[in-house]
Amino acid sequence: MKSMILAAGYGKRLGNLTKDIPKPLIEVKGKSLIDFHIDKLIASGYQKIVINVHYLAEKIINHVSSKYIDAIDIVFSHEENILGTGGAIKNAVKHFDQDDFLVINSDIYSDLDYSYFNNF
Repeated sequence: MKSMILAAGYGKRLGNLTKDIPKPLIEVKGKSLIDFHIDKLIASGYQKIVINVHYLAEKIINHVSSKYIDAIDIVFSHEENILGTGGAIKNAVKHFDQDDFLVINSDIYSDLDYSYFNNF
């Protein structure tokens, strides 16, 4: 099972909160938003995650790499120019061969168990 986490956005609506921190790295309950998703994907048996990055990309890459690079196959899809949701998925589809994949917004907190999607 494979997945994509959308993490390239600017987070402009959060104002100063995202001036120096990309929205996926904002903490909720002491944990970065993107970490909630990666932990759930690993626990649900996913083998590959593609993460698109643009705004403050190096911070996301460094954070995720330092925590998860040995736990799961992670590929970073860097966008020189931000592509939007559809463009990001189209740009990353090459990393999935012909396999289905789950797409997740990195900046949304959820208690959903991702193994629910294993049956689709």
